[in-house]
Amino acid sequence: MDAQKIDDPINPNSMVAVDNDLVIAVEEALRRRGVLNKMKAQMRAEVFHALQDKTLVFPDKPPDVFLATELIREFLTIFKLQNTLSVFCEEMGQPFDMTLDRQFLGNELGLNTTGSNEQIPLMVYLVQYLKKNREEYLKNIDNTHKEREKENESV
Repeated sequence: MDAQKIDDPINPNSMVAVDNDLVIAVEEALRRRGVLNKMKAQMRAEVFHALQDKTLVFPDKPPDVFLATELIREFLTIFKLQNTLSVFCEEMGQPFDMTLDRQFLGNELGLNTTGSNEQIPLMVYLVQYLKKNREEYLKNIDNTHKEREKENESV
């Protein structure tokens, strides 16, 4: 039997031997059932919660940080990453529920959300917007470069 010693949950002053094969089998069973990552996320949230001093007051966040956290919150919510969201909110010192509505958030970021698919996070729309602007920027640079080459050829 390949064993390791761990703290005895009943008697904290002693150790118990645990079969490594059993630990691996249980871990694999939890992974197959899709609960292992959820348990890990819940554990991280609970550990952070236990360590967090609730008497501490989080400083106000600059507006850009607040908007970014709301973008992340919306992304996690749409993709149903509730465990990740709970850890994120706990670490950021924010309430679990979204505080800004989607249209307001989009307007603050210069995104037109009217008629947008609410199952697509604003963060994805923002990435698409930035990629489009980058393409236009690169086209403008290319056109400017070509114009300069023509000017140099004519001189």
